[in-house]
Amino acid sequence: MERPGKNLCLLFFFLLLSAGMTSCTKKDLLPGEARIRGRVVNPSGSIAMLKRSGDPGAPRDSIKLGANGEFEHTFLPDSAGSFTFIYGGMQDIDASRSGNGKKLMTLDLFLDSGFDLKIWIDTKNPGQSLSVSGKGGELNNYIASKGITGDEFDDTLEAVISAPASVFLSALNKYKLNLDALITKLPPSSPDIPSSFREDEAKKNYFDINRRKIQYVIRNMYTENAKNFPEELFSFMSELPLDSPVAVSDPGSLLLITAYSEYLALKNNPEISADEEKLSAAKYESLKSIFRERGGYDAALFGYLKSSVRSHGSEWWKNAFDEYISGPAPDSLKKELSRLILETAADPEK
Repeated sequence: MERPGKNLCLLFFFLLLSAGMTSCTKKDLLPGEARIRGRVVNPSGSIAMLKRSGDPGAPRDSIKLGANGEFEHTFLPDSAGSFTFIYGGMQDIDASRSGNGKKLMTLDLFLDSGFDLKIWIDTKNPGQSLSVSGKGGELNNYIASKGITGDEFDDTLEAVISAPASVFLSALNKYKLNLDALITKLPPSSPDIPSSFREDEAKKNYFDINRRKIQYVIRNMYTENAKNFPEELFSFMSELPLDSPVAVSDPGSLLLITAYSEYLALKNNPEISADEEKLSAAKYESLKSIFRERGGYDAALFGYLKSSVRSHGSEWWKNAFDEYISGPAPDSLKKELSRLILETAADPEK
């Protein structure tokens, strides 16, 4: 007579054997490959996407979502860099490309060869559900969380950008505290996180927070809110090391200084607010009033000329370029601006 537990023992044995075979045959990454896998809970469609950030023409990799939202995608990144993982808000690939889908739900990621990320996220509560682990996970959990935090604040911004300054600053301070908390949660050491990463992120956040203050001021210059602009909105200007070309050349610093020059331009010339060309010229003139030292001014002027090179045919741009070329700036940077002019003239859409 066969023992009652024999079949159960055999079943358990075969389950163990199957599990062992599965783990043994699990695909390892080949040299140069990267992988993202995991699950999207409550997906809005059957497809997710991955594309390189900052390049509208970059190809998009379609990623099939399983019945439970599970996915796996292995690819060969041509170089380390920022990527966008689109996990919700579209019904299909055509809707996402045509712009007819819902608001896209995205994760910011940084991917490099050898990264093997495991992602879990619920479309109904992205900020609270997000989990990113695996090779490169500690870095990407921070980057993706910061992106979601920024998206959530941008949604809030619509309601407070025209509110009294006290309401706006309260929301902005909460956003800053959330950003600070993300930096605090970073592990003290990780092979995938550069040693200067925390310091660099804190600096980026500082510039971003203050740039948003100036955006608020510009939006409300001609409203009732302008009667009660607190000094807090402008106090950062006394903190910026404007006499340091290296500090001024920081991308975040340049964006902040350019935003402040726009504020000065509109403050002194309110009639030009709807004329983009006149506003650009007035911003150039305003830069001169911000700086005491030529080194910092040249760094800011170079950044402004470079960002507005499509206007190289306008009178103000030519004057600014001549001023920069005749100054003490490095010859290498002068040659770079000349090269950008030629490239833009050859391809105006670039």
